Amino acid sequence: MIDKEKEKCLECGSKNVVRKGKSKTKFSVKQIYKCEDCGKRFVSDLRNKSYPIKIIMNSIVTYNLGNNLAETSKIIKKRFKVEVPEKTVYSWVKEFDKICSYYRTRDKAVKLFKPKDTVFIKIFRHLQLYKYRYHKAKVEFFVRNKERYLATLNTSNLPTSVSQHDCPTPIR
Repeated sequence: MIDKEKEKCLECGSKNVVRKGKSKTKFSVKQIYKCEDCGKRFVSDLRNKSYPIKIIMNSIVTYNLGNNLAETSKIIKKRFKVEVPEKTVYSWVKEFDKICSYYRTRDKAVKLFKPKDTVFIKIFRHLQLYKYRYHKAKVEFFVRNKERYLATLNTSNLPTSVSQHDCPTPIR
């Protein structure tokens, strides 16, 4: 059950909202809410999107791993059994490029790594299985530009030298 406290009116910001039916889209059913203060009706999910957020985000991630639009569309169709046109994937990538910061460096990363080699995965077997992953392209860019990155840090609050006595004892 969705907590009423979490929902706010998109128009006036009031928390005084009630459920008022459901809206059926192409792939999902969305809850409709009505604000008791201003009378506006709204859907809490992404507006004007017929595809679920899970498919949208997976499409963007798959594209940003280095796959082209056709490959991305094919992978999403195989994974979710939903056909997403290439134009739609492209529109999502462009729409969310401000919040997906990796998009700006994608072109350089594609030249360095193939899509299947972009993320390194290693499974460790300790008391339980642990899947360790890191993004090779991001690490490569950081290593190449670490001097420029470190120069941007504010080091005025850091001590001039750090000895072993200054560091906490590791837990074993």
